[in-house]
Amino acid sequence: MKKTNLKIGVSSCLLGNEVRYDGKHKQMRYITDILSNYFILIPVCPEVEIGMTVPREPVWLIDNPKSPQMVSVKTNKNWTNVMLSFSIKKIKEPDYKDLSGFILKNKSPSCGMEKVEVSTSSNKIKKSGVGLFAGELMKKYPLLPVIEEKKLNYLHLRENFICEIFSYARIQKLFKNNFSKNKAIEFHFNHKYLMQAHSPKHYTLLKKLVIKINNMKPADFRNEYKRLFMEGLKYQTTIKKHSVVLKRIINLLKKQITTSEREYLLRIIDDYQNGITPVQIPITLLKYFVEKHDIQNLKNQLYLNPHPEETLLRYTV
Repeated sequence: MKKTNLKIGVSSCLLGNEVRYDGKHKQMRYITDILSNYFILIPVCPEVEIGMTVPREPVWLIDNPKSPQMVSVKTNKNWTNVMLSFSIKKIKEPDYKDLSGFILKNKSPSCGMEKVEVSTSSNKIKKSGVGLFAGELMKKYPLLPVIEEKKLNYLHLRENFICEIFSYARIQKLFKNNFSKNKAIEFHFNHKYLMQAHSPKHYTLLKKLVIKINNMKPADFRNEYKRLFMEGLKYQTTIKKHSVVLKRIINLLKKQITTSEREYLLRIIDDYQNGITPVQIPITLLKYFVEKHDIQNLKNQLYLNPHPEETLLRYTV
């Protein structure tokens, strides 16, 4: 097992740290026992870091869900300005600029990324707010893969998040300084089938953008490509989209493989479509034939050849 150098931000309570208002934690074993073996985890507890004690009087969000106030439940002490000032400063730290993803505590008035309860003036609860720290984080890094820990319990959402993490790290590396147009075109080609498995629409948009690369300012191309790329990866893969991509790759191998091999691969895809085998089985078989016949235009496809640690995290339960 090889640990990557990728950094993932994590709400501190999810790592087993006793920082919650009641003096307890919300440790998630998948994060502490699995993800910690592959990523550098950067913990944060905004409430403790702004000076709240452990244990402490809990806080909640009130007033306008779009710009809520954070106040103590009983004493009504207002923490809003302190929390916002802390958040803006925190997310500018060097570690945050290098993050490849973030796992946030759901429903938290500081870390919840969606559907956080906000008490309105009419005393009605609306699940439409965002935690103050999470809001500033997502505003500063809108393309950063972010997820709440509860969603990691769903395998398809977990798989998609892992794919986003590694893909975000790759595109950040590509565009870090003065990028090469040729490298950008190569990057686009190598992610062709991965993007098609997530969003064929975004692959088409990215392809049109690459065609115009010589007529665009580098900064404009970089920003638009990154936006469309990460936006496309947020779309979930499906059995139908995977099957289309798998069959396209088989067609590219028709001159190298025998008729019986082709029929066998198609049967495996049928098994996948019928829920008998996982998608990694046909992907692994296609990778074998690509390596065996040295198909250069497929050897670097990230769909077939993701990062080894990405493969383990995405396809191993």
